[in-house]
Amino acid sequence: MGENISRMYPSLLNSINLYKLVSSSKVENEKKELWIDLLRLYYYVLFCNLDIVSAFRAELRAETVWEKRIHLKYLNVIQTETIKAMFGFGEDKHALWWKFCRDAGTDLSEYDKSEIERTLSRCKSEFFNNYSKDCRDFAIHYDDNPLKVYDYLTKISEQEEIDKVSGFFDLLKKLLHLIEKLSKEQGLPMGMPSMNGKSIWELWNVFPDKEHKLITKAKEELALYCKTLDSVVRSYRLPDIMEERVGMKGVSSQLLSLKETLHPGIHLLYIYIDISCALIAYLGAEYYIEKQLNLRHLNVVVYEGFKKLYGFPCGKEKDAGGEGGRSCVAFWRDIILPRIEKSGNLDWKRKAQMIECQLQTLANDSSINNNALRLMSIKMCNKKKVDYIPRFTDELVRMNPFQEMRKALLFMKVLPNVMELEKETMNIVYRQETELYEKNMDEMRNKLENVRVLILQSSKDEALKEKINDSINKVLSLTGSLQREQG
Repeated sequence: MGENISRMYPSLLNSINLYKLVSSSKVENEKKELWIDLLRLYYYVLFCNLDIVSAFRAELRAETVWEKRIHLKYLNVIQTETIKAMFGFGEDKHALWWKFCRDAGTDLSEYDKSEIERTLSRCKSEFFNNYSKDCRDFAIHYDDNPLKVYDYLTKISEQEEIDKVSGFFDLLKKLLHLIEKLSKEQGLPMGMPSMNGKSIWELWNVFPDKEHKLITKAKEELALYCKTLDSVVRSYRLPDIMEERVGMKGVSSQLLSLKETLHPGIHLLYIYIDISCALIAYLGAEYYIEKQLNLRHLNVVVYEGFKKLYGFPCGKEKDAGGEGGRSCVAFWRDIILPRIEKSGNLDWKRKAQMIECQLQTLANDSSINNNALRLMSIKMCNKKKVDYIPRFTDELVRMNPFQEMRKALLFMKVLPNVMELEKETMNIVYRQETELYEKNMDEMRNKLENVRVLILQSSKDEALKEKINDSINKVLSLTGSLQREQG
């Protein structure tokens, strides 16, 4: 895979430069639009290949199951966005492929066209559906229900993702063959150039990790937070287990508001885990473009995570799509701070003021508050089918690792403080809900004990009495386990 990176990266840069040259040319000829289409298809194929290979290499280097899961989730995002931009979903005849077919006319053989479309149809039917879109959103946006994200990540299959990518690479391979064939026929110079030495950006953008201290610390903290995430989710799901195993209907719904108090904490764990994985992937990457593509993930995770936690000052969010302000619930301002105000706890208020200052500094950082860059990092074109790849590749090559690491490390420094304070303030809601729950549990236990007494007194069937006695003990044991987990 490394050979593909070293071969395709210079070709990507070359195709983008040639595209800019042809599209800006004042000379009009009948081949110009077809040349532009071929160059666009070419840099789509190359960029997608590089992106997938970089994600796979990060997954192969991963040392834990959770780290592998995080990198596997990006594969679905890359493939979904590529299909959407190049071919569209449904009847999107403005997508690049259909424009290319119209411009190529009879120069595109019916056989080649049908072969691409058959392969595309197979990919879409097998792998790209509504669930694929949901998974794409889970991977980027942190769904309001964090358990949906957890279910998705824990069910990711490495083999299934490999099969999916294998089918997708078959499509890209056929596209590449068609592009090379038509380029030669149309006299479009699209060779595989060699790069003589490193660019100024490759020489300049070298982030040092002396003695691997940063990556070692990141791996240690990743393992800790992944373990915490699994533990929190187990506690969250214990009422559901009680309903399933012993038929205690209604327990989960009774505890719904208590369970929902765990949502912000689970989200914060996701954010920290995502940042850690992107940081580790960057530090472990071998090739420059591989490093930069992982740096892009770091940029997106910091943006999305910060937006979910704090949001940006109203009206100041830089958005290529024209949106501004905070569009979703921000945990810090909308959930955690109101808890603190309600508590009247002066120590919590003092901690909150310190955290608020740190978060406000990050919110005002224009390198974080840049949704235009985030959009280009995820999508390959805008709604008007204008490609992001040429502009984004320029941004990607120049992306400064010192700047990206600085804001990521600052965010990672404040997140544990937020999580600790969130955990403490959650006790406000926890106490209220627990008091009600314990009252209900006491009533249920009393009823069970009364049933036990009645059965033991009235039944002469020793086997039946023993069976019922064991069942009641099991239920009482589970209710006790639930209380200990919540405590």
